Amino acid sequence: MSWTALPGWLASLALQLVLFQVVVERLSLWIDDARHAVRLWTLFFVGVLGLALVGVLLPHYRFGGPWGDVVGLTAARIAIWQGRIGVVLGLTWGVGALLTGGWHIRRGRLLFRLLRTFCRELTPTERSLLQGVDYRFEEGTRLLTSDVVPGPFCLQFHRPYVVLPSSLLLAHPQSLQHVLEHELEHLRTAHPLQLFFQQACQSLFWFHPSIHRAARYAELARECHCDEVAAGSSKSLADYLRTLLNLAEDSQFKTCVLSFAHYSRPLAERTRYLLRRQQQGALTTPRSRFRLRTAYVAAVATILASSQLWLPLDVLASQTAGWSPWPHVTARVMHDFGVSLRDFEVYDGQRQYYRAALSE
Repeated sequence: MSWTALPGWLASLALQLVLFQVVVERLSLWIDDARHAVRLWTLFFVGVLGLALVGVLLPHYRFGGPWGDVVGLTAARIAIWQGRIGVVLGLTWGVGALLTGGWHIRRGRLLFRLLRTFCRELTPTERSLLQGVDYRFEEGTRLLTSDVVPGPFCLQFHRPYVVLPSSLLLAHPQSLQHVLEHELEHLRTAHPLQLFFQQACQSLFWFHPSIHRAARYAELARECHCDEVAAGSSKSLADYLRTLLNLAEDSQFKTCVLSFAHYSRPLAERTRYLLRRQQQGALTTPRSRFRLRTAYVAAVATILASSQLWLPLDVLASQTAGWSPWPHVTARVMHDFGVSLRDFEVYDGQRQYYRAALSE
């Protein structure tokens, strides 16, 4: 990809992300089902990474452009300025991605340092406090406790962990039941993997408000789903809400872990969601099944449609070819397998002359 094409690539990708995020957000609100909303947001983050790869590795259709009558010195000047803008945007984007990715990596390293230094296995006395709690760990899950963490959380890298504050072990067995069921549901439904894709998107597209908005909605959907599962195992929704509000006063973990209660603002949303689900009941109606199927089809269709939505901003792009050339990397790899792909622009004579002059 040339520097003159980079501004168009970034602008097109930003537009695709806005469209995709708006559609998924509306679909998640429309189905009003946290479990499937989590899946939709996972599809969103994977789709965002896929859109970036499509832009780098595959050609795209061209819908025409405003540069057909721009030739001569004017085209040369525009191309020069596009190249300069591309250099600035590329360096800014690259530095921002490195800093944001480094920030996430640093937080992860600090978190594992916390696990090694300040977290420990439960003593026999502390394990005896869990005798009245009905919970089931998956194989390999480690239950730790700590005197310094303000609230319970879970995470998974090579193996899953659940960390409880030591003060929580003295709480009522029902509260422990709620917390463990909530955290284990995070692990059972692979929420740490979704969080990984989310942070990868936030690192690559740190500049895009839609990505950060999607991250907030995805986090709320994850918590609502685990709330629903944990509250379903409780005898009373009021008891679960009481546990949630009590822990929310102390828990402040966010971003790099999956914690039980944080952010005071979404607590009201989580409470309203639980009340709605209790009123609706657990039965799946034909209407809800139709909405779920429609939501998944619409999300996939949006990905496919967005992948071909590219703004014609490159003044050096051919105005006669219906498709962009194959990227050099893809063409080179396919050539090794005996497949020849067009990785060059098809120009008319006059524009080819200016292209050659600028390349020299």
